[in-house]
Amino acid sequence: MPKSGQIFKTAVISYTSYFVLFIHETTAAQADYLLQRLGGEPYYSKNRGVPALVLAHMHIALTPQVAERWMDHFEEALYDMHEEMAEGDKEMIKDHMRFQAYFLVAAQLLQKEHSAKGVQFLD
Repeated sequence: MPKSGQIFKTAVISYTSYFVLFIHETTAAQADYLLQRLGGEPYYSKNRGVPALVLAHMHIALTPQVAERWMDHFEEALYDMHEEMAEGDKEMIKDHMRFQAYFLVAAQLLQKEHSAKGVQFLD
């Protein structure tokens, strides 16, 4: 299990309202997803199928405040890896994950808008 994943998972689980996010996710799945999203081998797709990020998180009420709290924990995990990862790599990963967090917030807002109009957005 990657050290950053364990640090991040421990930090998030310690924050009770975020526990639901990790009940069904494993650190290995998170690592596979991140490696694939950052241009590595398609480990996530090979092991778990097509990444359906929006659908996987639709059951969680995501707001900008939730995204920022999530990023606080993620950044803490990254910076705890001061010896294992170059600073530039940390910044690149942090920027990508911030984009992902707010992408999920935007997707949920769009889902709510479409639902209010009676339009099916996602199954």
